[in-house]
Amino acid sequence: MTAAPHLPRFTFRLWLGWILLVMGITWTCVGLAILAFPSEKAGRDAGTFNALLGLAALVLPGFVLVGSARRDRRRVERVQRVAALASVASRLPFGQVAEDLGTDVATARKVLFDAVSFGVLSGRIDLERGVFVSGQPGVAPTGERDVVCPGCGARSSVVVVPGLPTSCPFCGAGVA
Repeated sequence: MTAAPHLPRFTFRLWLGWILLVMGITWTCVGLAILAFPSEKAGRDAGTFNALLGLAALVLPGFVLVGSARRDRRRVERVQRVAALASVASRLPFGQVAEDLGTDVATARKVLFDAVSFGVLSGRIDLERGVFVSGQPGVAPTGERDVVCPGCGARSSVVVVPGLPTSCPFCGAGVA
């Protein structure tokens, strides 16, 4: 039995952040009201204290929590999209992942690393060729072979996936 993938949870931070924002804005408004209309019991110092406390202790942490929760949600959505791509293709070039995500190749590689570290994908990331080779059940098996290119004569090691053409990393000629 395989373990379920561990994706980050962001719901608690999102709700806590929104609660802190609402409370902080309310507290800051009370402080501003005390500043605008000071009474004998509550002077300007109390209004300044309440306004600054609301901003520093509640609004700022609220923004941090909401921002981090939204960032994690976007990260999980990207990982799930890459997992869907990997479920239908046994070999994913970083360029294809980047195009599908609408990002650059470095970000696509980072998302693939996240997917593997979260346990959503299993396989091998070939940094030299810029490709992810899936090791998930239901995806065609792959193998690595040493070949001699018929075009340029270079010796290289290529990842062979049944049903997909494999090309020489030096000249681009078909090798397997």
